[in-house]
Amino acid sequence: MDTWTRKSGYDTCLQAASDQLNASGTEVHLIRFRDGKFCHFHKTTTEFFHFTKGIGRVVLNGEEQPLYPGTSLVIKSYDVHTFMNDSDEELLEAVMVKVNTHPQDTFVCDPPNRNLPKDGFFLR
Repeated sequence: MDTWTRKSGYDTCLQAASDQLNASGTEVHLIRFRDGKFCHFHKTTTEFFHFTKGIGRVVLNGEEQPLYPGTSLVIKSYDVHTFMNDSDEELLEAVMVKVNTHPQDTFVCDPPNRNLPKDGFFLR
């Protein structure tokens, strides 16, 4: 479970898979944003993030919010979102929990300012 997968602008490390959690379509990851992640949305997946290190921003359904250690965020299906690392450090780190996920459920925004429902919310 300590294997990091390098992706475009970020890295992930699976901590618990569906079978270990006894919850189909549920995963727990550590995630490190080097630069950030492209604008995208999911049709079925809900994501929970808890940020543990660094400073950054999320643009969620066109609204920009700051990210810092202790910030938690729920992103529901069809929420358009992107993350940016503003840290002097290399990494913006978070714990990510995905529910109802499957491999073909990431859709790139086209155009980036897509008008979709605003269902995401912040937890403090």
